[in-house]
Amino acid sequence: MVLLLVTMLSAVAVPVYLEQREKALDAEARADARAAQGAAEQIGEENEGRYDGPDGITVARLVQVEEALVDAELDVPVLSARAYTLRVTSDTGNSFTVTRNSDGSDTLTCASASASDGGCPADGTWE
Repeated sequence: MVLLLVTMLSAVAVPVYLEQREKALDAEARADARAAQGAAEQIGEENEGRYDGPDGITVARLVQVEEALVDAELDVPVLSARAYTLRVTSDTGNSFTVTRNSDGSDTLTCASASASDGGCPADGTWE
């Protein structure tokens, strides 16, 4: 009887634990994306308002400005003088993207790598 009760509790608790773990990993990736955004803005300010060029945004420069990014799985898939896209991939496989548009607005999107969305909402945006 006790064994049956423990088995039933485990059947409920383990999936809940795994889902919460995924959400925590995704929250860390979102925080890294925001930190990268702050570093990118600092680089732009130091580079006469430009995000590109020899002193522009690179992964190495982002880590140099924000050391907390050293362990982040970070890349810069899009870069121009007035715009950029930064992407951080969580240990869950979900990716969180910050896009600085040329008009100065920001777009925050995410892509879920599995059926379980973890911390990536179904509409593909995050705050």
